Amino acid sequence: MKRLTAYITVIVCIVMSACKPATTTSETTSTTSSATGKEFKIDSAHSILKWYAFKAVGSHEGIVPVLEGNVFVDGNTITGGKVILDMKNLQVTDLEGDDKLSLESHLKGLEADEEDDFFNTNKFPTATFQILGSTPITGDAEATHMVKGELTMRGITKPVNMRVRLDTGAGNAVKITAPPFTIDRTEWGIKYESKKFFENLKDDFIYDEIKIELTIGAIQ
Repeated sequence: MKRLTAYITVIVCIVMSACKPATTTSETTSTTSSATGKEFKIDSAHSILKWYAFKAVGSHEGIVPVLEGNVFVDGNTITGGKVILDMKNLQVTDLEGDDKLSLESHLKGLEADEEDDFFNTNKFPTATFQILGSTPITGDAEATHMVKGELTMRGITKPVNMRVRLDTGAGNAVKITAPPFTIDRTEWGIKYESKKFFENLKDDFIYDEIKIELTIGAIQ
């Protein structure tokens, strides 16, 4: 029997800028060999993914640490890279005590009957965003580039595009920030209490979209 229904994280979108993954599964493509320019190693201490989630009543938010990775920058263009997310250390930041621990456990799938509800971090301890390249954009106060990439989560890979701002600093460091964007969790097999797949959920349904903010700091 599923526990802590009242505190289930849900996945949401207050659409500010959309990132819409395609519906077909593909294999992750390594771009390290084809990327050009300088390689910057991701600094985990200055990198973080924030998530925001909602259901019919209530909301939750939290973070996923960035474990490691790299970014290639050629002049003023992001040409490739990889961002590895530490799903086993996913955190809920709007709860405390037992409620926080229970929700984190459910999201991570630590109980035998909850493994596949959300992220099943024992089986899939990391998620990976592979950067395939970028194109400059103009007239956008929040972003300088559109990054094309692939997100692999729970063993499923989907194309994902996101707007980002690239700051090159003094030359030996870069900062990449992605304004809020969204992904549909069901594209990665997370169907728990989704209205697409379950009827008669009433007010217990979970929105399919996750709102995400990503900050990457990297140094040579």
